[in-house]
Amino acid sequence: MFNAKRAVAVLTAGAFALGGLAACGSDDEAEGGEGSVYFLNWKPESEETYKEIAAAYTEETGVEVKVVTAASGTYEQTLKSEITKSEAPTLYQINGPMGLVNWQEYALELDDTDFAQDLNDPGLALQGEDGKIYGVPLAVEG
Repeated sequence: MFNAKRAVAVLTAGAFALGGLAACGSDDEAEGGEGSVYFLNWKPESEETYKEIAAAYTEETGVEVKVVTAASGTYEQTLKSEITKSEAPTLYQINGPMGLVNWQEYALELDDTDFAQDLNDPGLALQGEDGKIYGVPLAVEG
């Protein structure tokens, strides 16, 4: 069983470094284009850092990364609205096991990804009731 205070974000900014995930946010991929990433951030205090990471990734790969930050205290409401759009977030954060209950149907299974396999503490992986990994930590707060 997971400790809700220990389980954290899914499909994080760290995934920007993985070209395979970065291209899955755009129809351009099917046409041989570069693709794009839409990252929905839930921590306004981290917005500038994420934008710097996004710009560096875009410069290195040519893949456009859009960072959208929900206003403080509105993340869940914003995600509900954005996830139903045709251009839904490619990467978004889930607030631990309780959040996974709401968002698992929209989450990609991550069991075979390098970043899920490389966790120093595999117990931090966010698993669904099916035992598959749907999230990896962005940060761990005590």
